[in-house]
Amino acid sequence: MQDGTQEEAHLAAGGAAALDEVAEPPRSAGLRPRDLITRSNLRGAVALFGDWFLIISAAAFSIWADHILAYLFSVCVIGTIQFSLRETVLHEAVHYNLFRTRVLNEWSQVLHAWPFFYDVNEYRRAHFAHHRDLMGPGDPIPDAYYRAGYQNRKRGLWWLWGLRPLLGYAGLTYIVQFARPTPIRILTLIAMLAGAWGLGRVEGLKILGLYWFVPLLTINACHDHWFGITDHLHVSRSRSRSYTSWLWNFFHHGIGYHQVHHMYPAIPWYNLKKAHEAFCPPDAELSRNLLETYRQITSPEGALPIRPENPTRGFLKKAMDVMNWYPSRSEQPR
Repeated sequence: MQDGTQEEAHLAAGGAAALDEVAEPPRSAGLRPRDLITRSNLRGAVALFGDWFLIISAAAFSIWADHILAYLFSVCVIGTIQFSLRETVLHEAVHYNLFRTRVLNEWSQVLHAWPFFYDVNEYRRAHFAHHRDLMGPGDPIPDAYYRAGYQNRKRGLWWLWGLRPLLGYAGLTYIVQFARPTPIRILTLIAMLAGAWGLGRVEGLKILGLYWFVPLLTINACHDHWFGITDHLHVSRSRSRSYTSWLWNFFHHGIGYHQVHHMYPAIPWYNLKKAHEAFCPPDAELSRNLLETYRQITSPEGALPIRPENPTRGFLKKAMDVMNWYPSRSEQPR
């Protein structure tokens, strides 16, 4: 790419400032961020279709084995890869990084957004607001933290963040998130049900439920709660937390390098590790595993406060508050 094109790509991908205005640490060793702004149709296709291959293979293995342990294994694999598709592949398309052309980034949502009841354009509007006013008044993330009960809390996170998702809260919040009907969501659901019925009648609907919706509302939803929420929960001036586990980044296409992604959102996933090593500030907040993440979010000294701008009101808020309970009542929302 030429420099002008890279600058345009950076801003189009949601960059909050001009590319050359983002600080570059001295240890970049001559490598510039614009050197890593590349796009590859081949890499995008491998990521997209590779994830679908793993999902279909896991379901086929479970059906072939016809054993409860094989089914539970397949649910774990499918839910993990669903999170990869929804959180990384969709995310890259939203930033125009998945493929070289906007047309492919838009229409590929048939495989990485619609099956999860997302719309790329709707997602992009909210996500770019998050990028351009990170943890500020225009960012929807603090309000999401407020609704989930995380505001100004240090104790009880073993329940709120650790155990509660496993008991159905993660799946419930996913359903609530998409409860508002839209043409895309309605048509997607009709297409999924009609396709399953056409392939196997009742058996087809059973396979759709067992191998798509069960993983979606359990393992995938828990991944979203454990990792999606902690990207920015109880962080300090860096405003983002990065996960450096090689295993996590292998299965999820490098999405763990989150701070450098916010610095340079036009750098695609396959260059994020190199960008992290070259440009991530020395005082960046890093986590290698869930236990380390838990330690960090339960010790939020110096962390940015969560300031909800438009907290949810009415019946939905009251219903969600029931599951926001935690054992220590000494710290009430402020």
